[in-house]
Amino acid sequence: MQIGKFHVSKKAFQTVVLILVGLLSFFVVSKIAASPSLHASTIATLDEKKMEVIGLTGATAATSVAISAIPGDATTPIANEVANLSSYLLLVVCAIFLEKFLLTTTGFITFSIIVPIACLLWIGYIHKQNVILKIIALKLIAFGIAIVLIIPTSVFVSNIIDDVFDTKQKIAVAMGSSEEIDTATQNISEEEISGLQSFFHKVKEGLTNGITNAINKAEMALSNFVDVIAAFLVTACAIPIAVMVFFLWIIKVIFGVNVKMPKLKKHTFFKKKERGEEVIKELQEV
Repeated sequence: MQIGKFHVSKKAFQTVVLILVGLLSFFVVSKIAASPSLHASTIATLDEKKMEVIGLTGATAATSVAISAIPGDATTPIANEVANLSSYLLLVVCAIFLEKFLLTTTGFITFSIIVPIACLLWIGYIHKQNVILKIIALKLIAFGIAIVLIIPTSVFVSNIIDDVFDTKQKIAVAMGSSEEIDTATQNISEEEISGLQSFFHKVKEGLTNGITNAINKAEMALSNFVDVIAAFLVTACAIPIAVMVFFLWIIKVIFGVNVKMPKLKKHTFFKKKERGEEVIKELQEV
């Protein structure tokens, strides 16, 4: 009789504890997890990256205009390629906004829905001794923890990659491209004015050397923008997906949960990057 009473009291105690955990998760922890102050450093990092992308968007437009101002049609393909890069920057901005949204939403969903449901399932396991309920509860808890950690982990990994590849320096170089091209174009005009004194000097120095220098700077600007945007696509888009796949793979290995992921096709940006490199090679050959 005493053993039976002990089991009953143990079940009752565990039930009460799980109910308290579920209520605490729903009414207290969910609000804390959804609070922006808890993720202040991560949000600040995402905001900084968003401002860098917005600055690059303006820089691509200014650089495209500057390249178009270079005399001749040789730089027209480069100007078009630079102008088209802004669409990929818009994709990066959307990805950053999505990360900020998921940063607080995943925590709220986990602690207001997933954890209470897991507690109820565990209570069912305690009273029914159905192992399936216990396994489902553990899987839900693991899944909830995984989705909560996806964005902070991806931002942490992105910061490491930015530091290793010195992305900020590349951004500064790319944003200064328009000024360099404007300076080169201005030098062409000055050489043309002085060349009025000698027609042959104008052709040789004003047009040949000045335009060649401006074209080289335009090619370098396109290369810099492509490198920076590729880095942003990796850190803002590819890494969160990779972290999510990694966590889901861990859940699958530990609990046998098979979460099917859609097949990813090759993004058109990389096709565009290859086209941009071909344009540069063609201009260099000319």
